[in-house]
Amino acid sequence: MWNKLVFENGVLRRSAAGRRLIDLNQDVRSVTSLRGRDITLRVEEAQEFQLDGDGMGVAVAVRSWIDEGALRVMVPLASPTA
Repeated sequence: MWNKLVFENGVLRRSAAGRRLIDLNQDVRSVTSLRGRDITLRVEEAQEFQLDGDGMGVAVAVRSWIDEGALRVMVPLASPTA
């Protein structure tokens, strides 16, 4: 997965030669990136799936959504410069 998301999409797509290389390999097109607040993924046969790297079992459908404002990120104040 890292190879597809970071190397192929982040590095190879930046150059014409890289894009030609991607076009030679059908497997590269197997990763699709979408944006949204709610998504349901359905497959014909039950598949194992992971959530954040942890096995969650098998399913034929998985629904995921965003709870806006549900994650609070706290960072320390910058220390004063001397």
